[in-house]
Amino acid sequence: MTVHRITPNPLKYFGVEYSIETNSVHAMTLESIIENNLKNLRNGYSCDYVLVGLLPSRPVADWFIEQFNITIRPLAEEARRTNNWQSIRPLIEDLLQRAIANDPSQT
Repeated sequence: MTVHRITPNPLKYFGVEYSIETNSVHAMTLESIIENNLKNLRNGYSCDYVLVGLLPSRPVADWFIEQFNITIRPLAEEARRTNNWQSIRPLIEDLLQRAIANDPSQT
């Protein structure tokens, strides 16, 4: 049986995860994130990465990560030091909107 989709497979979208502990971001397909989390759960391993965005392609996710490292990462270090995370949430949300708006596949 063949499954036909009218939209792209959501598991092929790229999740961007942020680590408070290491102040870093990385991107993997949503499918890979789920597989990794299940493997970590099975092995009793806990990690502090948090899904902060879901982007439609690797180039868009890479652009987000590049901009995050330039604009948000220094502020996140301050947020970690002062335990004031509310200051970076709107910045991440704005950057996600800009990433999606700049997706070359949508033009």
